[in-house]
Amino acid sequence: MNYLLKKDVNWAMLTEGFSVVHSQQQIFFSALQFDLKRGEKRNIKIILESDEFDAVLSNMNIKQERFQDHCDIVRIQYPKNGKLAEKLQGIFYQSYQYCQNARKT
Repeated sequence: MNYLLKKDVNWAMLTEGFSVVHSQQQIFFSALQFDLKRGEKRNIKIILESDEFDAVLSNMNIKQERFQDHCDIVRIQYPKNGKLAEKLQGIFYQSYQYCQNARKT
C-alpha cells in the first residue's frame, strides 16, 4: 500500500483536519510536486475508498518576528463534521467512540 503520510487518529482528524508532522513535510510536498510558502493555501482533493472530498492544504502564517525559530505548520483542513469527517468517523468508528467518550468525562 502506498501512502503520503502517517497520522495517528485523534479527535481533530475525525472532525475537521490535521497537521502534517514537520519531519514528513519535505517528503509530502515532494510527492505532491509543489510547495507552499507561509500563509499560502491550496484547494486539494482527498480520495478515500474511491470517494472524493474537498479539503484545503495550508501552511499557517506564523509571525516570523515573534516566533523566529518555529518550523512551518502545514495543515489539511476540511469542513467540521462534513462528508470527509463522516467518512473517517465510519472507518475509525471505535476510535471515534473512544474520543467521544473521553470528551464527555
